[in-house]
Amino acid sequence: MVLDEPTVFLDRGHIKQLLKLIDLMRGIGVGQIIVVSHDDSLIDSADHVFQVEKDSLTNVSSIVRV
Repeated sequence: MVLDEPTVFLDRGHIKQLLKLIDLMRGIGVGQIIVVSHDDSLIDSADHVFQVEKDSLTNVSSIVRV
């Protein structure tokens, strides 16, 4: 499952509900949940965190595991 910016239009209460839903999905066996976001509040719920960085001079992106 891929979630692209899932918290953009959510308030804090709904973000908490989203995190509970993601945990529930893990519990029922969803093997991979990929969340693409600028929202740092989701980091603590992640098993793995990757950060995409773009070099402003070359315009080349690189991926860094945090």
